[in-house]
Amino acid sequence: MDGTGETALDVILAGLEGENVSPEELASSFVGNVSATALIGLVGKAISNIAGSKVGDAVNEVGDMSITPKVIVKTNLGNDIDITPSGNHTVVSENPGPYGGKPNSSIDILDSKGNVATRRFYDADGKAFKDIDMSNHGNAKLHPEYPHEHIWRYDNGKPIRE
Repeated sequence: MDGTGETALDVILAGLEGENVSPEELASSFVGNVSATALIGLVGKAISNIAGSKVGDAVNEVGDMSITPKVIVKTNLGNDIDITPSGNHTVVSENPGPYGGKPNSSIDILDSKGNVATRRFYDADGKAFKDIDMSNHGNAKLHPEYPHEHIWRYDNGKPIRE
């Protein structure tokens, strides 16, 4: 990380890919992207634990906090996207599909390299209602912007991801 223009997502992904990320890099990447509440929560619980460790470990600690910080990242096109996890958030390595989620929860679905591929949100009935995909799936023509959202709808019980 060279400290110039990285978004919070860039810094988190760099940490997940094995780069050492200092508390200063993570905190500075969140400036302008995260509300003051999130900064207070991050500083109080996680930032001091990041130096010398992977950001992924710190993200797990943040996930244990009772206050879920609001996280807004910039897409590659400069638009804001809210990737705030729910208060009931877990990480999985296999895609569980649109049904059977914990009510009012979110999950991070990891790719084969252990990076977050998708953040999925479940409604009060445990049905997926929104996915945030962190890449363009290798198809820039269909998905020129990333991260990007897909909304789930249900047609006679059949899930459709738009």
